Amino acid sequence: MKKKYLALILSCIMCSSLFFTGCGKTAEEPVIEEDDDDEDEDEDDDDDKEDDDDDDKDDKNVYVESIDEETLAEQIKVFVKNKKLWTITGNESVELEDAAYCVTDLDHNGRCELLVMTESAYSTVTDTRIFEITEKGDAFKEADWDYKGIQNVSGSLIPDFIYYPLLDFYFDEKEETCHYILGNSFDNGNGEYGNLCCDVEYSNSVADVNTYLYIKINQSYDPDTWEYDYKYTYGTPDGEIEEETYNDILSHYPPRIDLESVYFGIYYRGWYDDFGVMNLEDSFLVSVLTDSYKVFSGELDYSEFYGTYNDVYAPADTETYYEQYIGFWGLYESETEGDVNNYTSSSNFYRSLEFDNDSRVTLTVYDEGKIVLVYAAEVYMDENMDPYFEITDSSILNDGIVCERYTVTGMNSDKDLIYVSFDFYGEDGYLGGSSLKFIKDWE
Repeated sequence: MKKKYLALILSCIMCSSLFFTGCGKTAEEPVIEEDDDDEDEDEDDDDDKEDDDDDDKDDKNVYVESIDEETLAEQIKVFVKNKKLWTITGNESVELEDAAYCVTDLDHNGRCELLVMTESAYSTVTDTRIFEITEKGDAFKEADWDYKGIQNVSGSLIPDFIYYPLLDFYFDEKEETCHYILGNSFDNGNGEYGNLCCDVEYSNSVADVNTYLYIKINQSYDPDTWEYDYKYTYGTPDGEIEEETYNDILSHYPPRIDLESVYFGIYYRGWYDDFGVMNLEDSFLVSVLTDSYKVFSGELDYSEFYGTYNDVYAPADTETYYEQYIGFWGLYESETEGDVNNYTSSSNFYRSLEFDNDSRVTLTVYDEGKIVLVYAAEVYMDENMDPYFEITDSSILNDGIVCERYTVTGMNSDKDLIYVSFDFYGEDGYLGGSSLKFIKDWE
């Protein structure tokens, strides 16, 4: 399991087309008016040809920014009415650990897709099935997957959509296609695991997966020294590359194209004690799927969706996930491998956190009552909507450490104590950490 999630940190089935309740002409099939006047002069024919070329441009797909409420409601009804055809139940597989669902419009053609995502309990293999509303709007069909790029690195072909509620994407105006950038972790066994970088292009009910980069780790254990050894291999479809080249491609892909960010409103279900969505009231399922799409279209904050449907301990409606932490917090207690220490402002290694209104935090470290470090950083939200920040400045970090990460993992009911996970990483990954408690206005 440790290898599995280390691979995730390093990141950044073939499905046959099947009509379930009907079929329709794809939206990508252009409708072009023909000129039937055979008596035009050649010059006029040339002009008409140019006009037709302009019409071709006008007849290409229209990029739908957001599906209107009435159309969205009708499409959601189609999914809910036929939910037995796409839901995953807890009894479907003894290996099924997790299932998740979200509604998108990946190609922005105005017709929803329902993504059904699963994860195996015993490996990093994930699966995603895509069901798209047909052009008539009264049925849906399953999309196909197609693969290109790097081969024979991992047996898990479909990228890990289930792990990525926030994705980068870009729209290729020339090809009129949408692309989504995400990772695909893998574990081939025998100590070999890693991550693939994927560019998923969705169009015409086909998801083309272009795997353009990978990092592979071979882990071995020496019983004499009780130590692990790690060998890193980097590559592209053209072969192995150096680490520096890997990092350069990773930070500059895709070239000369501005990336945007999009949230997926993922609804998590399907744990062993959960019977999936079949036993949910249809009205509630309509609400979930509708709000899921609104997250994708930017009409609903992901934090609000997550708090409503996935987090029973979500903050009150009047608060966002970040706002509840704004203020000054002083270190009260630390625990490292069972060793507990208490602090006041005069203690060695006492520190404070001050979160401001602009999603920034100031970390102050003290030694015997004197300030020895003041560090300001941006605060981000992870997939669990927990705020975190990182220190990667080598001039501040101890030797052998390349990153320190503070993650606020929770708050007490009185909202005057927060729990913070303090973790540090070296070149070879996770090295250790501590559990910290900060009290509001504690000095």
